[in-house]
Amino acid sequence: MAHRPLGAQISHYLKSRGVDVIFGIPGVHNQELYRGIEEAGITHILGRHEQGVGFMADGYARASGKPGVAYVITGPGLCNIMTPMGQAYSDSVPMLVISSCLDETAYRRGQLHQMLDQEGAARAVCEWSETAHSYSAAYGLLERSFEEFASKRPRPKHIQVPISVLEAEAPQFPPCRSAAVPSYKDDSAISKVADMLGHAKRPLFVLGGGACKADVLPVIETCKAAVVTTFAGRGLVPATYPYFWGSFLPRPDTAPAIAGADLVIVLGSELSEVDLWREHLGHRAPMVRVDIDPEVLSDPHNADLRVAMRVEDFVPSLAAALKDVPRVSEWAAKDFARDLSVWRAEADHVYSGIFPAIEAVRDAMPQDALVYSDMTQFAYLATEVWDMPMPSRWHHPYGFGTLGYALPAAIGGAVARPDLPVVAIAGDYGFQYTLPELGVAVELGLSPVFSTVLLTQCLTAHAQLTSQDYANLDSSKYLGEVEILATLSEPPIFTEGPAAAPDGRLYFTNVPASRIHLWSPADRSLSIAFSDTRETNGLCFDRQGRMLCCEGGAGRVTRRHLNSDEVEVLAETWNGFPLAAPNDICVDHADRIWFSSRPGTQDPSAGNVNAVYCIHPDGRLTQPLAWPVVQMPNGVAISPDGRKLIVIEAHPDADRNRDIRTWDIAADGSLSNPETLITFYPGRSGDGMAVDAEGNLYVAAGLHATRKTSETLDTKPGIHVISPAGKLLAFRETPEDTVTNCCFGGVDGRILYVTCGTRLLQIPTMISGARLPDQSRR
Repeated sequence: MAHRPLGAQISHYLKSRGVDVIFGIPGVHNQELYRGIEEAGITHILGRHEQGVGFMADGYARASGKPGVAYVITGPGLCNIMTPMGQAYSDSVPMLVISSCLDETAYRRGQLHQMLDQEGAARAVCEWSETAHSYSAAYGLLERSFEEFASKRPRPKHIQVPISVLEAEAPQFPPCRSAAVPSYKDDSAISKVADMLGHAKRPLFVLGGGACKADVLPVIETCKAAVVTTFAGRGLVPATYPYFWGSFLPRPDTAPAIAGADLVIVLGSELSEVDLWREHLGHRAPMVRVDIDPEVLSDPHNADLRVAMRVEDFVPSLAAALKDVPRVSEWAAKDFARDLSVWRAEADHVYSGIFPAIEAVRDAMPQDALVYSDMTQFAYLATEVWDMPMPSRWHHPYGFGTLGYALPAAIGGAVARPDLPVVAIAGDYGFQYTLPELGVAVELGLSPVFSTVLLTQCLTAHAQLTSQDYANLDSSKYLGEVEILATLSEPPIFTEGPAAAPDGRLYFTNVPASRIHLWSPADRSLSIAFSDTRETNGLCFDRQGRMLCCEGGAGRVTRRHLNSDEVEVLAETWNGFPLAAPNDICVDHADRIWFSSRPGTQDPSAGNVNAVYCIHPDGRLTQPLAWPVVQMPNGVAISPDGRKLIVIEAHPDADRNRDIRTWDIAADGSLSNPETLITFYPGRSGDGMAVDAEGNLYVAAGLHATRKTSETLDTKPGIHVISPAGKLLAFRETPEDTVTNCCFGGVDGRILYVTCGTRLLQIPTMISGARLPDQSRR
């Protein structure tokens, strides 16, 4: 049959180009496109909504390597698929969307499905959008599409055809030409890169999605180069490679690590915002970019050498050029193991509580599974910490970042690869965006290879303090009423660091005045115990009744004997630099002294970072926690059984840590198994805390008024009693000043002393405070 309606001829043309599947939804405006599908021998997948149709075509393309093709109607059909088109453009996915359009819109108004500028609307989210006003134009645009899919960076394209042109008879399309696959080879550039690698002692490769078709590992191993991948480049290098930094590029501290390279070679990556989450990669060395896209080669990263080649063509040519190039590497595998441990812990903390779920899913998933994930915290963390066994097996809506992607994209993947298990990972909210497409999977009988993992917020997020948590508390079960014991009157004043001595007297600090005050419960008197204390902040007492002091102004930790003026320095330097500003302090059951120190630098070569230190009984100083695992450590405490270190994070800046975490303490003082109990963000975090005999935390947190930080008033100002499981049990509001710290005291350990601005407060408690073994209260 030489002549058919053009709509039918288009399906036959697509079949001749190797298209076996078309995704779409028919309607009165595009019915001519549908007349040739079955006749051409193409399978049609009927979606429930054009957004789902587009994501199915995207998922099919990613799994098969062939363009995903979709048929949609005029107006709303095209608008509905534009979101998937934008996602495909962002992620370099070949997609061809063919729609109908109205014959005339300049004069006639009010037509069914009419848009002001349908072609222009689509052009905003794809590489190009054109109208075919004749059968020859339609054939030419189709030919152009497949030519560009084969020769350029793959991106979505839109062809629209007026309804009358679709209905009109059209002759057989001309024989399809073989797509011209360019074979770029710049011998001089390849030789120069080989020479640069020959002189480099710390080369670094950055691998993006554009490198997924190249066998890059032999070149990297030959050069003994460091390597880091973007999310799209995961699986190109095995986790066992000794100089591998994984896919942790979004971690802030990868920048100073990358700065140690003396040559950076970026293969097939945009180095986009969603790859780095910072403006600059962090390199100081010359950079080589290899990419097929001129826009990438001319971007603000400003590479020193730009090579316009496909990565799969460049890599074997480079391998051949490297045969006679001597190689010396100064990278140390132990540094990579350390960095990966730190970055993994940091990522785990940012998305606290999710890592166990990731491990469970990973252990249960077949190695050859195709994974499609949605915009959900599970995926954000998994794409950093889950090492893939091969490339192009985990597909995520990067860049455009569309909710509802995973489910329909996984259907497309299952259609493309029925031989593989396919998994969709979606959050409970994003899943609802495209939930009806689950019916498509059922109709297609995909259940043996298709499953959906739903991860609700209650399963993937740690406890977050909200205004609702304050409602219906029976605080009298834990706390009595607040009483003001004393008020300081001579500025400067900022009270902190309450600590009860074994004889029952209470000491606390006035930080800016460099004084330690003494409150005597027996006669309810206030006096100055020590002056010139170098802005001492936190205090506590050891098992022998000696006072331990965080001298923030002097950058040291000291021990005072109450009956003399003797001051013993326990710690004042680390890593060759003075300590930053010791803040809070506690003692564990093995007589180790733990203290937080901040604010420090973020550059370890310039000074000491924010950290938690440990002074061992033999005098050794260690740094078990440091930036960025902890960002702004404040209060520290020990669980009643002595097995856990408890740390408050209180960073005032936006998107930083404001929470309480615990670590298991090993016999040698090392820490493991971090867990987040509660987060105060966006309110003011806790400052100091005390622990009762049952393990409940009494935390001084919250603000009465904002203070030129990003901290909000969501956290109420006062003492929060928080269970070991992170639940708010009780609350007592404190006066208008900023509440800072608290400790247990009194004859039976059931008085909570609280420092608050200019005041010293006390609150009776129903449970006594925890104490060290054999530590008595007199």
